[in-house]
Amino acid sequence: MTLDELKRLFKKQIPAAYESLREAGTMPEGEVKRYKTSAAIEVIEKAQGILENCCTDLKFKDELILP
Repeated sequence: MTLDELKRLFKKQIPAAYESLREAGTMPEGEVKRYKTSAAIEVIEKAQGILENCCTDLKFKDELILP
């Protein structure tokens, strides 16, 4: 993932996913609601995975720097 892709994910896609979840919460049950919810969760899970990897990397580096 490039830096530009990462910036786009955190500056545009995550806020849009959050807004989509909010909209889906007010919609009646149906295909559109399921799609909006599913797409938003996918973006949020992708971001969560990136953050978890960064956290793991930072903890590993801390252990190397501060034994």
